Amino acid sequence: MDPNRLSEEDRDQFHAAGIAAQADLQGGGDSGDAENPVTVPEDPTIFRLQRARSRYACLSAERQMVAKAFEEEHKALFLMIKTASEEVAALEESVRALALERWATTGDTKGYTGTQVKWFTRYEYDKGEALRWAIDHKIALQLDVKGFEAILKASAATPVEFAKRIDEPKATIATDLEKALGGKV
Repeated sequence: MDPNRLSEEDRDQFHAAGIAAQADLQGGGDSGDAENPVTVPEDPTIFRLQRARSRYACLSAERQMVAKAFEEEHKALFLMIKTASEEVAALEESVRALALERWATTGDTKGYTGTQVKWFTRYEYDKGEALRWAIDHKIALQLDVKGFEAILKASAATPVEFAKRIDEPKATIATDLEKALGGKV
């Protein structure tokens, strides 16, 4: 058994010690003082709540210890995953750049096997002006970026003078490159 984990008996002892400490802090538990007597309902629910809260605190502390131990034990794996992720991102960016370069030179949107150049639209606009426009047109109290851009997209011409439509090519990479490359990896 992992020495960092608490047994059920240890948890119960920890819980009992917590209740005792709490009673000491309150001057003996349920006696209170002359000005603020402690009144306890006959229904034991309040005591069950205190035990549940204490158990929850113990379990949460144990979870944190286990998570920390797990992260420490698997630190090398997490570092390898991070490094591999960064490598994939850098290589994807390089492949996209190659596909865009080929497209710019040849006009071929299919580019290299597993890549394709597609046109995407984005809008540039001042968020403050867009919010004022949305309020003036009674469509928002705060700027709904997706909604605003849907209005811009639905119009043949840009309906507001402060928004600028920008069509730009982006290279995409097949999700299943092994299949796109015909199994040649």
